[in-house]
Amino acid sequence: MFLISLLIIHLIKIYNYKYICYIYNCGKTNGYENKYNPDKWNDNEYIRKSHNCYAYALNNINKKLTKQCQQKCTGVNPQPGHYCNNKYNKIFCYDIEKAMICDNSEIKISSFNQKCSNNFYKIGLSVQNNINFHFYKQNLNGIWSHKDAGFHVNNLDSNKKIIINPKESNRNFGKYRNYKKWCNFYCVPTINTNMSRNQLY
Repeated sequence: MFLISLLIIHLIKIYNYKYICYIYNCGKTNGYENKYNPDKWNDNEYIRKSHNCYAYALNNINKKLTKQCQQKCTGVNPQPGHYCNNKYNKIFCYDIEKAMICDNSEIKISSFNQKCSNNFYKIGLSVQNNINFHFYKQNLNGIWSHKDAGFHVNNLDSNKKIIINPKESNRNFGKYRNYKKWCNFYCVPTINTNMSRNQLY
């Protein structure tokens, strides 16, 4: 049995995790998910530094924020509620969810095993209460990925394991990045998502 498990892991790596979700339950997909393309977010230093988990979850690269980062990268990451001018005051599940839906009213609460409607894909939200928040996104291959602040996009949890289910993954990335409270899964429209960074905050 141990040798069979090793063989499965080896085959998964050979095929770039293409078939991992045939073996494990990665959650329901519908074919409208984004293809996993970390280079799109990682290769350009100014895109990487100016876009965070919220931008990545919404699949939204903002040229204005990227340009701002060429001058100064601090304080440019988009935040839930800034687009609709209703920024969260506390960092709890309810507050971040409310701010996100204020920005994008078409976002709907879902579940891990619920398939999103056509032209929608699935994301997830977790928080470190009153300290920080973090989003995850399901990709076309079923595996989940994320982008923590100005760090690189990847599909690994804090144990360096492929993320099959973000709710069950290890989300402790450090003292101020320990997203142990799971909030919810959501269905997000594939186009025309809204986000912003209001410099007044």
